[in-house]
Formats: sequence, C-alpha cells, structure tokens
Amino acid sequence: MGDVFDGSFLVNQLKAADGGRFVDGGDKTRLAFVLHTDFFNPNGVTHRGPKHSVGIISAANLALPPSIRYLPEYMFVAAIIPGPTEPPREETDHYLRPVIEQFNEAWKPGFFITPSAKTSLEERASGGGTHVECALTISLNDLPAARKFCGFAGSNSRFLCTLCNLYGRHNVWNTNFSSWKRRDPKLLRQLAEEWRDADTLGKRKQLFEKNGVRWSSFWL
Repeated sequence: MGDVFDGSFLVNQLKAADGGRFVDGGDKTRLAFVLHTDFFNPNGVTHRGPKHSVGIISAANLALPPSIRYLPEYMFVAAIIPGPTEPPREETDHYLRPVIEQFNEAWKPGFFITPSAKTSLEERASGGGTHVECALTISLNDLPAARKFCGFAGSNSRFLCTLCNLYGRHNVWNTNFSSWKRRDPKLLRQLAEEWRDADTLGKRKQLFEKNGVRWSSFWL
C-alpha cells in the first residue's frame, strides 16, 4: 500500500453522516482528515535537557497527494498550546474540544462554499457552489500524546494497552496474543462518561485509578 486510500477502511467501511459510503459523495465534496497532537521544546535541545514545552494540534487533508499532504503550507494548524510547560493531563481536553467541535459541524451538517475553484461562470451567476463534509478519520500521535489526548492512562501505568485488557506489570512479557481480549468501545465510552460526570475531583481520581480512562472529546 502506498496511501491510506489503498486500504479498505476509508474506501469501504467509513460511512458518511447520511449512512452511505463516505467516498461516494455525489455532488458533495467530502474530505477526510488526520489529526496530529504533539509537544516540543521551542528552544531546541540543550545539554541540560528540555526546559520548556509547547503543544500543537494540526490536521492534514488526506485528499491531497501524499507528496504535499504534510508540507507546512498545506497543514491546518488548529490550536497551539502555550508553554512554558505541558498542561496537566486533566486539562489537555480543554484545548482539544474546540477543534473537535469544529469538525463535528463540518461532519454534520457540513458547510457550503460558493464559489469553489471548479464552479463555472454560469454556476457562479446562479449562486452555485459546493457542499463540503469533513471526517476526522485518524488520530496520529506518538504514544505519550495518544494516551494523553485520548483519555487513557500513560504507557508506564498498569494499563498496558488501550486496545486489549492486558493489565499489570506481570503481563509485560505476555506474548500469547490469543489471550489478549479486545476492550469494548461501548464500555470505554461508558467509563469515560462516568469520569466526566463525577461530581468531585476525588471521585474522578478514584475512577481513573480503577479504570485507567478519563473523558476525551474524541468521544464526541
């Protein structure tokens, strides 16, 4: 495979808001995006180690050719998380939520652009344009950022995996993959909502220590 569209998910499995295949947009323009989150030291690497950290949330349009898709001039910089240090894990979702809410509106009902680059002069005269729908299809991060923004306990916790139920440091060397049972997304959503709806910080801490799951706006 040379591109994400060579796989089956975007082409065959991803459904649009109306229930049809996302790639079969008809007269609509449907765009799939990949979201990146990461933190970096704006002052570069020094002998004394990183002292400051700035975060960025950006998105790439998968409709663009792979050769230009990730060039800075084609990236959508959705948010910058100011330093000088990373926000606590419980507060990272404050920066993610506005971005997800924008994509929610771009998913349903979408938005109308007039005129577009392909609109003819006759269509422009009649107010023609294009209806655009956007899907946030992939979250692409390194492991620490993925755990933080998706609401899971860190990679050094007792929760070894976000996809299966391996738990405890004694399972670090468990390579018997037939015993790895996948976690239920419906249950994960329920646990995340329980954390979100807890009425005290102490209750949230108790739930997180038990389940390793906190609320993330990705569930929207």
